[in-house]
Amino acid sequence: MKKLLLPIVSSALLLLVSCKQELSGTINILSQISLRSTKGENVLLAPQYKAMKVKFTGKKTFELQFNDKKFEFKTQQNLKKINAGDRLNLPAGQNGQSYNLDAQYTVDTSSSGLIRSVESCTYTVTEHRCENITQPKSCQQVTECDPSGTKCKTREVCTNGQTVTKCGPVSVNRYGNQEVEYYNRTTTDRLEGVLVHPANGAVVANISAADSESEKIYQYRATCR
Repeated sequence: MKKLLLPIVSSALLLLVSCKQELSGTINILSQISLRSTKGENVLLAPQYKAMKVKFTGKKTFELQFNDKKFEFKTQQNLKKINAGDRLNLPAGQNGQSYNLDAQYTVDTSSSGLIRSVESCTYTVTEHRCENITQPKSCQQVTECDPSGTKCKTREVCTNGQTVTKCGPVSVNRYGNQEVEYYNRTTTDRLEGVLVHPANGAVVANISAADSESEKIYQYRATCR
């Protein structure tokens, strides 16, 4: 059997059909700022380092969520069809906030080495089996006439349900084990950016958020036994 070892791969060139709906990370506010919440409040934020979520709420909107508040940003880009490596340049005023937002969306993939293991599995066998089947009660209308055929009457005749035995091939599931070889592929979506004061170009906050998913990629599966 040919063995396949897969090296670690890192790429920011993948084309995304749609970005993640939600990324988790942090915001590091460097100087006092004011952001407008989704409730229309101007929230004054002192320098702080907070856990944060970036939630993509529409084709052209996303939110920064922290301090139990939500702050929406608008963009002209279609966030449902963003390319890995694309930048988000959102000018103050146009984005719904008082600060420029400059960020980059990337996707990294990495693969583990080949893993050999034994996993549980199911397989199907065909067996000859017999089973008893009870037929339902049936009734029909019967017309009876005298020998001359001049006098007839109709009555209902019923037969009770009968049990018959039927035999034939039946598919049956069995549980077993199989040797497998696979590697784990992890994909990480990441958004890194800054909030910038439009007047003096000073960075007032750093944002960093990501989400990772892993999938098992099989290279070999033995017969389930």
